[in-house]
Amino acid sequence: MADFFAVSRVISEEKRLRAQEREAQESLREAHRLANEAMARLERLRIQRESLVRRGADMVNEGLASLDAAEDEERRGHEAAVNRSVAEESEAAVEVQQHGGFGVIDWGSVAESADVGFADWLNGGAADSFSALPGSSSGF
Repeated sequence: MADFFAVSRVISEEKRLRAQEREAQESLREAHRLANEAMARLERLRIQRESLVRRGADMVNEGLASLDAAEDEERRGHEAAVNRSVAEESEAAVEVQQHGGFGVIDWGSVAESADVGFADWLNGGAADSFSALPGSSSGF
């Protein structure tokens, strides 16, 4: 009879351990499923972030390109305005000189004789070029 109780305890202990094993295996399966979901979510977030960074860089590059184009257009417009102003001043200086005015200097022709653009000359970018003018020793 003692053997029967010993065998019965062994059988019930085995049943208890099998039940715990099934619970542990089910917990492991659930943990594995959650890990897979977390990995998939992480991968989606990485792809979204990389896409955002690429799109942001593209937007910045396009913005810089359009900004550079706008700055170039503004610079061309400014140069055109300066050239128109120089031409008008040159014409006015010649007209005054033709009517007997003296002391009137056509600075545009001075800059042209030094082979310098008037806009550059106005901006001080060509000060060294005036040393080439006849009679000039100090650069001006």
